[in-house]
Amino acid sequence: MVRRRAVLGAASVVLATTSLLYLLLSWRRPGIYDIERTPSPTDSRLSVSPTPPFLSANHTTKRVLIVSGLFHLKKSKHAWDYYQWVLGMFLGQITTDIYFFTSPDFEQRVREVHANSPASSSFLRVNTTYATPFAVPPLEGLERPYKEIHGRDRERKKHGPELYAVWNAKPFFTDAAVKELRREGREYDYVFWVDAGTFNQGHTYAQWPDPRRVDEFFQEAEEHRGGRGLEEKDKIIVPVYNIPSYWYRFWNERMGPIDFEFSKGSFFGGSPSAVEWYSNAFYAYHDHFLARGYFVGKDQTIINALLLLFPHRFALQWRRDPRTAARFWPEGKCGSEWYYYMHVLASESERDAMEKMWKERMNGWDRGKNWRKIHELHPDAWRRCPISPALSMQTVAEDVFGYGWERDRTSVVSR
Repeated sequence: MVRRRAVLGAASVVLATTSLLYLLLSWRRPGIYDIERTPSPTDSRLSVSPTPPFLSANHTTKRVLIVSGLFHLKKSKHAWDYYQWVLGMFLGQITTDIYFFTSPDFEQRVREVHANSPASSSFLRVNTTYATPFAVPPLEGLERPYKEIHGRDRERKKHGPELYAVWNAKPFFTDAAVKELRREGREYDYVFWVDAGTFNQGHTYAQWPDPRRVDEFFQEAEEHRGGRGLEEKDKIIVPVYNIPSYWYRFWNERMGPIDFEFSKGSFFGGSPSAVEWYSNAFYAYHDHFLARGYFVGKDQTIINALLLLFPHRFALQWRRDPRTAARFWPEGKCGSEWYYYMHVLASESERDAMEKMWKERMNGWDRGKNWRKIHELHPDAWRRCPISPALSMQTVAEDVFGYGWERDRTSVVSR
């Protein structure tokens, strides 16, 4: 009986400790970033324009490069038929210049998808230099270390070392692509990594991302920063799923990567110089954390660390922003939450066409009857999909972490 009471007592302590830890990790200071908070209509910081004003007079001269890739993995989640379908909506519809990395056995298939599509006349460079992601310089020879850290992955049943390498090769691919094309005389103002699986549903985007919207996005982030940030050419756009909780005020680089559902690794980019800095910083901390035994298999955990170490360098896109989140109703009205940055960075005409497609898709669903009834009773339900304004990570951190917070002094990358 005494032993049983001791066991129950120990279990109670563990449960209480776990509950307290959860509250600490999830608690956030009351403020502008609370989704549950109803913003005051008089709060000037909460004003949202569905169609932001045009801010860049020379946007027509801006050139954008998309970098992406697809590799044949031993544990692929899908068969080639799925990838062919997804690539058809990516390489077959997007007319922006694309640089695509792939393994030699996929090259011909990738080229065929592009050649037999409406976007066949647009620029596509296919690079098969690297048979596997472990062949890229920053990850060369890391097969064994990645196998060793696999056991520390809380989702190890779904992931493997090869997938870790694919994720962590993205910064190198993005930086290497724009540099190679520059040597050939092709200059770009912006370069973005886009996951090959991003366009996994029917869409109306073509000239995406729109240079004008990218200009506006950086300007919005600078205004959110109060004009105290770096220039546009020094910043990186990163979409985020959540805002960090107050507990991360106490995080520092000695604690290792941040395994929290914060950043999205499927899209990032900016000017070529900003991407070069980002790539260098990413691999510097990747190596730093790996050498100290931390799990570095997910690029998002390293990105999260960079966001807190260098907040002044990042412009965030957050669909859950409380200034607009309440207007994403009902579910499905404005497409996928994870990939909503696609809509935010599209031109106004392509957004109009996309919203029309979403509306038709909602009407055609099995639950279309319910949707049409909602529409009849609440005509306002089909308002325009909101365009979440850009956020400065520096301002977000200062607001969330409170007075006196300063970013941790970095020992690996100075700026």
